[in-house]
Amino acid sequence: MMMGVPRSHETAVPQPNNEAIEAAAGSTAFSRGDLLAALATALFVLSVYVLQLPVKITGEDAGELAAAAYVLGIPHPPGYPLWCLLAHVFTWIPLYTVAWRVALFSAVMGAGTVCLMVLLGKRLSGSRIASVVATLALAFSFDFLGQSIIPEVYTLNTFLLAASWLLLALWYENRADRFLWAIAVVQGLNFANHNTSIAIAPLFALFVLAVEWRGCANTRSFLVARLLLYTMLSLLSVLIAFALYCYLPIRSLANPPIDWGNPETLANWWRHFKRAQYEFMVWENPRSVGRFIKQLQWQGGFWIAQYYLVIPALGGMGYLFIQRGRRVVADLILLSGVYTFLVFLIIQNPSQDKEWLFVMRVFSLPLSLSAALGATLLIGRASRRPKILYLLLITASILPMAYLQTNVRAAQGRSAVEDYARKLLSVLPENAIYVPSADHQSFPLQYLQVVEGVRTDVTLARKYGYLDMSLFPPESLDKYSSFPARRHEPELFSWLLTLDTRPVYFSKRPSLKDADLRFESCWLLERAMRASDVTAESWSEANCALRPEDPLFLQARSEARSGDYTASVIGMEWCFKSAAWCFEAGQEGALAWLDRGIGIYGRVTTSVYNAGAIAARYGDYASARRYFEEALVLDPSHQPSMDALKRLADK
Repeated sequence: MMMGVPRSHETAVPQPNNEAIEAAAGSTAFSRGDLLAALATALFVLSVYVLQLPVKITGEDAGELAAAAYVLGIPHPPGYPLWCLLAHVFTWIPLYTVAWRVALFSAVMGAGTVCLMVLLGKRLSGSRIASVVATLALAFSFDFLGQSIIPEVYTLNTFLLAASWLLLALWYENRADRFLWAIAVVQGLNFANHNTSIAIAPLFALFVLAVEWRGCANTRSFLVARLLLYTMLSLLSVLIAFALYCYLPIRSLANPPIDWGNPETLANWWRHFKRAQYEFMVWENPRSVGRFIKQLQWQGGFWIAQYYLVIPALGGMGYLFIQRGRRVVADLILLSGVYTFLVFLIIQNPSQDKEWLFVMRVFSLPLSLSAALGATLLIGRASRRPKILYLLLITASILPMAYLQTNVRAAQGRSAVEDYARKLLSVLPENAIYVPSADHQSFPLQYLQVVEGVRTDVTLARKYGYLDMSLFPPESLDKYSSFPARRHEPELFSWLLTLDTRPVYFSKRPSLKDADLRFESCWLLERAMRASDVTAESWSEANCALRPEDPLFLQARSEARSGDYTASVIGMEWCFKSAAWCFEAGQEGALAWLDRGIGIYGRVTTSVYNAGAIAARYGDYASARRYFEEALVLDPSHQPSMDALKRLADK
């Protein structure tokens, strides 16, 4: 429920009937004890995070982002200008590797989020110990800890979101306009970091408008008096974001080693900002109410499980309880978390697949912050005995979370991704052209080349998800544009192999227009062989075969078991390639390798379907049919499996 507003926007207003809050009403200063508690909690969390930071580059977007931060480059859309500028400062630290330094920036922002959440929790609940304990549960949750120990953009996002919430709470207490100006600055900064901030900004604006409007007897005079201020606040946020996004074309003109989207022109800049390259993800899957309910169960279940149910349950009860106390700021924070989670679930429309789970999990971070605050509110308003019970319950959940997550999600000992990238570069001959087909086959290589100067003679033909058109004659741009669609690649590959004499390697065997070309396997790669090319001894099976006792495979399998997504992809790739070797050599064991790969990645639609595709490619149609049917059991709407079974009907 909204409360009345006095005519003066610089004076205090009546607060909800809560002794702790009433004592703080009209004052925006934090006590020394509150500040010390928040800082001590943040430093403790930071010390735990620092012990887990990776010395080597990790998976997901880490390689590309760390390289972009190091050279002040342009990473994937929307470009993350604020993150790049701030993370670049951390690359100056003369400790360990660049990967470690950029991960340290994530850790600092994660600890900063913890500090702000402790202050916010104390402000709204009146209980310092409740705020500290509930926030620690957030700090050691699966996703928050995981994002705080790798080079990623999301802890900066949570830090700015928590800052916005805290400023809104302070504004609500005394309605001082200076807090609105501060919120506008923070929101402008967040606009230049992640798109979730753009989606959540209207909630903040509506909250301020509704609170002030209810306190005005004359709507017309209210609009006249406040409309100019609201307009100036909105312009300030937009101008801050625009100024930071101007970094993209300015830096792109210098042609940095990481220059995704080449946003030098207005068209390219706008394409990069609105994430046009990823628009297909929004429309590629069907939509229905039933599908959304399944997505909600799937994503929501994963989110609840990482807290062992404790924080979501206590958080939900906290918001139910606090609503009876008319706590509108708490309601806004709850709405912010739920709204972000639901909106991006609807927009992204994910499949129930392991890859989509890792893509979508970051959008539940605002909900995690909201749940932690809800738990704080419940404990802070409880009587003495229930308060002790709740504290013990959360503490009991923190201990296994802290132990498991700091071991399961520990990044310091990870090496499979970087070892994989180094091995891949070592296999490629001098001046080779390499065409990756997935992020894990490109991003760690970019890091090694740009940051450490490893094998810079190798040309990555697809660094940014689309082919590098500089490899082709200028007239090719008229036909294919600067960002050619995947459907044009067979023709472009044939053109490349005709015009360029360098050896060309693919991570995945593509379709080609030229029937005279053939492929030869080399480790996890495929070399396109022209008529004049001959097989070198170094490509023989003795030197390039995949062995189950290989240290890289063992490391990838171990890290996959501990929950690392990219390691599971590498392990599956290794097994599937081994299966292909067995099929081609007519040896037994191909199906065993396929099942082993499914086991490493997880028995989900994607892994099972890909196993079927490999079996079908080599003529084992019975096994292929079995895999495709299993994929449909896992996801009855999986269209590729349906199409594959139709093609196998006559075989």
